[in-house]
This record gives sequence, C-alpha cells and structure tokens, in this order.
Amino acid sequence: MKKLYGVVTAMVTPFDRNEHVMTESIRKHVDFLIERGIHCLYPLGTTGEMMLMDTEDRKRVAETVVDQCSQRIPVFIHVGAMRTKDTCELARHASEIGADGIGAVTPAFYSATSDSIYDYYAAVAKSVPEDFPVYLYNIPQCSSVAGEYSRYGVELAVEEINNAGGFEVGGKMYTIEIVEEDNEGKPEITNNAYNKLIGQDEVKAIIGPDASGPLISAGPLATAAKIPAIGTTASNPDCTTVGGEYVFRACWIDSFQAVVCARMASEILGATKVAVLYSNADDYSSGLATNFQKEFEALGGEIVAFEAYAGADTKDFKAQLTNIQNSGAEVIFLPNQAGELPLQIQQIREMGIDAEIMGEMSWDNPNVPELAGNENVEGCYFISLFAADSTDPVSQAFTEAFREKYGFDPNTQSTMSYDSVQILVDAFKRAGTVDDSEALRDAIQATDMDLPSGHLVFDENRNPQKSANVMVYKDGVPTYVSTIDP
Repeated sequence: MKKLYGVVTAMVTPFDRNEHVMTESIRKHVDFLIERGIHCLYPLGTTGEMMLMDTEDRKRVAETVVDQCSQRIPVFIHVGAMRTKDTCELARHASEIGADGIGAVTPAFYSATSDSIYDYYAAVAKSVPEDFPVYLYNIPQCSSVAGEYSRYGVELAVEEINNAGGFEVGGKMYTIEIVEEDNEGKPEITNNAYNKLIGQDEVKAIIGPDASGPLISAGPLATAAKIPAIGTTASNPDCTTVGGEYVFRACWIDSFQAVVCARMASEILGATKVAVLYSNADDYSSGLATNFQKEFEALGGEIVAFEAYAGADTKDFKAQLTNIQNSGAEVIFLPNQAGELPLQIQQIREMGIDAEIMGEMSWDNPNVPELAGNENVEGCYFISLFAADSTDPVSQAFTEAFREKYGFDPNTQSTMSYDSVQILVDAFKRAGTVDDSEALRDAIQATDMDLPSGHLVFDENRNPQKSANVMVYKDGVPTYVSTIDP
C-alpha cells in the first residue's frame, strides 16, 4: 500500500473553449511534472475543477493521468462529490483503473454532523478494496469538523456542571444553557454571530471562535458591549490587543512558546548549548527563533548556531546543518511548520549529528512521524497544550470522561473549549453575581486555577500563562514526559 509523501502536485485540468477536457494537454502536463521531480500526482482536486465537472469527465481525466503516468510515481485521485453515490462510484473507478489511492472531501454547502461525515466516509471506504488508501480531505469551513471538536468540549463541561445541580453564585444555583452559532470560519459571519448572541440572545459570555482572524474581527464587538469572550485556539497576539479588554484566550500566544521551549531545553534536556534552524521567510518561525534565543540566553544558555533557510521551498539543509554539526550543539531547535520538519529531521539523522532534536507545537502533527519516519523522530521532544496520557489527575479525569462520552481521545480544540467553560464558571463564582459583566471580566482576569491543559493565570494582556506539556515521540506516538508551569 502506497502513502502520500514528499511533494504532491494538485494538477490543473485543461479545457478548450468549448469546455471539453483536453486529454493530450493532460498527458503533457503529467510528463512535465514527473520530469521535474515531484513525488505524487493529485488530479481532480479543487485546483482540478472537480466540482464543475460531471462524473464521466472526471473518469476520463483520471484514466488519462493514470495511463500517462504508467506507474512512474503514485497517483492519488480526488473523488469527493456533492452526492455520496457519485463519490463511491468515482472511488470504485479509481481503484479499478490502477490509481494508488484516493482523497475525498465532504459534500459542500451544508455543514454536516459528525455522524453524517462518518457515514459518508464509511460508504466510500466500503466501495474500494480493504487495503486501498483513502485520505480524508477536510475543509473545516464546509465540514465544521474543527467546530465539532470545540462543541464536544463545551457539551461535556456543561453536562458535568448541570448534572451536578449547577453552580452557586451569591447563594443561588444556576445551570448553563448553550446557544450555538456556526461562524463557518469567516470573520464577517463571526461578526453577525456575535451581534446576535449579544443583542438578541443576551448571553452572559461567549466562547469562541477558535481561529484568530474571526476573533480579531469580532472581538471589538464584545468589548463594546462589555460581554467577556474567550477565544479557544486563537494564538495571534492581535486577538486580545485589537479585541480589547473583554477578550481573552484559552491557548498560548506564539511568543509564550519561546519561554516554555527555552525552559524545556534547559530544565528537561539539560542543554547549555543549542543550535536553531529556522525559516527567515516565515514570521512565525523567525519570531519564535528570535524569542527562543533571548529566553535561552536569559537562562544562562548559549546559542552556538543560528541558521536560517529561505522558506518552504528549501529542500537541502546541508550547509546549515554542517555549521550546526561543527558548533558543538547539544540540542537542535526546529521551530518550523509541520510540512517542513520531515526533511529537516531526515537530513539531521542522515548526517549523523550527535544532538537531541526538539520543537514546538507544530510537531504535534501525525504527518511529522509519518513523513519523517518513526525511527527518525524517535526521542524528539516538543511541547503541546494537552496530553491525553498526562499523569495529572485533572487531565486524567477529563480524558476519561471524554472517552466515555465520545469514544475517542480529546484533542486541543475540545480541551480548550472545555477549559473555557471552567474558566467562566469559576469567574462567575468569584464575581458573586451573574449580572455584572465588569465584575465578571475582572474575575476572569484574576483566574488562577488547574485545568485539563494545566495551570492557568492571565497576564495583563489577557493571555494565559499556563502549563506546557513536554512530549516525546516513542514509536511514532506523542508520549507525555512532564509539565512546565509558567
């Protein structure tokens, strides 16, 4: 069974002026891509205009690509369609013509429930041989999968609180009512949702959204109305600075990662000399690298190599890694995007550099061990907002309750939304009222509590200073090591 790896090209589909598929042009395009060293072809995705083509045209394109490729490299065909029936038909066709695997996006337009998404992919899987690779192609704005996980965390927290009789404020018991709005991941829809929740539903507080852009857009509305809002996984610093004094977040900001990464290198790995390999074309990577250097040196450590590369197109890191190899570094810090890490890790191992490897939150991604190889990520350290196998009793209780209710482990989104409910309830109790939003805001600001994701306090900019989970890859699986408190 073949897997996606390396550089995968989403192919365009050429048409003539009469909107007929140009098969000869497709053949030339296949040869062009293979000759230039790409690793896998992916026809009929969004770039391939799949939603604008009928089933027969899509079959014709798939047949042409597979035939022209002639097994020189893998071909994974996108088969997602508006109807499950059509997706299954295209999936069967792909397996019959010799494709190496398929990808399938969920039907668009309507946001699907988790059960309907499961049923959709189950039907697709049953339409092809058991060992035929099927990749799930998720566009969160269409499937609402990210939002579903956030909902799970809120639902569990509210269920636990309400089943216990609610919570006491000023001698009176209160329960929680959930009012949901789907922002589809879009700022303008988030603005409308905030206005409805504040003006029509008269909510006491808002949890979400989970993305930075929508929260940056809608946050000022919450502050203007004096309604506290907590973003769940929105890490851009502008979320709170632009949003104003009533906007908080449950996750770290990007610069805070540098602090905990520096402490991990010093306290957990015992390093005094660290090398950094970062992208100077990525603000996230370069900013984190610079902040890490500052924090590690403040702890008495030395940055013995600070090596930059020119962004995601860089494939050969030998020059930078040679400098690192000669620097005497005990640890190499890779604060880079998940898609760039596998090649870097592989080349470090191939060169036999005698140093431990560590990273930040980007490492908490199944593609890293899958593409780099389990043997290459073995023993690599990184930080995460949550660890399902944490030994912390609060984390364990949450994970067990989540597994019992949903049948699988919580992820970052569900944990941050669960945390957000707990933060609000704790603040209501300490505020002593449910009708004074300013008192509630002040109580949230003064939060000091243990949560499934660790201990949390807010700084003056309403960003959490919270515990970080140190993780290490063992047999390709993120495994909890310890916790670093702020």
